[in-house]
Parts: sequence; structure tokens; C-alpha cells
Amino acid sequence: MVLLAASMARRVLGAALPPPLAAACDVSVKLERVGRDLTRQLFTFPRRPGGAIREARYHLRCQGRLENTVRYLAHMTFLPHLTDWQFVRLPRPLWFLYFAMRPLRLMVKYCRRLR
Repeated sequence: MVLLAASMARRVLGAALPPPLAAACDVSVKLERVGRDLTRQLFTFPRRPGGAIREARYHLRCQGRLENTVRYLAHMTFLPHLTDWQFVRLPRPLWFLYFAMRPLRLMVKYCRRLR
């Protein structure tokens, strides 16, 4: 994230970076791609609404290591959010079912959009 911030400061603001930081930014192809996409989003008008899938794709591209990507995917897939608790009200002794219900709710939600 620090490299992305430095790269965006150089790209958008024309900031001069210290040589070691500039070299680190120049080496990463992934950083270049994410920076290019962010710059395009910043200066594209009218803005398109983000949406959950676009946001998830952005976060996946920003993950540096495989373990961070896996952690992010597990968090987004299995960790219940407010919408899950509002979708079905379960009694307190059955709270653990929210963890199993979330992937099912997401499948239903996104499969409906494919039709």
C-alpha cells in the first residue's frame, strides 16, 4: 500500500520520490497496472457506480502475497456482515449458522444477477 501511495503521488501530483522508493515503484508491473486503473477512475467523468464485484477485484489486485489474497477471499466469503444478520434473524444459540449462511446468500444474490 505504501508503494501504491507513492506511485500515485508521483503519477497524479508529479511528486519527486527518493531514488530507492522510485526504483521499487518502477519494478512492480502489478503496481503499474493498479496505478493506471486508479488514475483512470479518478479522472473519468461521469463516474460509474462501484459495486461490490468491482471493489473486490480492486482489493484482490492490491494484495501483495498469496496468503493475503486467500485471507481476503475467506474474509469476504465467510465472515458475516450486517446484511447477513438483517437477511435472517437467528436466535442467539444459532449464531454460528451465519458463517455457513453467508456463502449461500452470496451465491443466490450473484446468480440472480446473471439471469
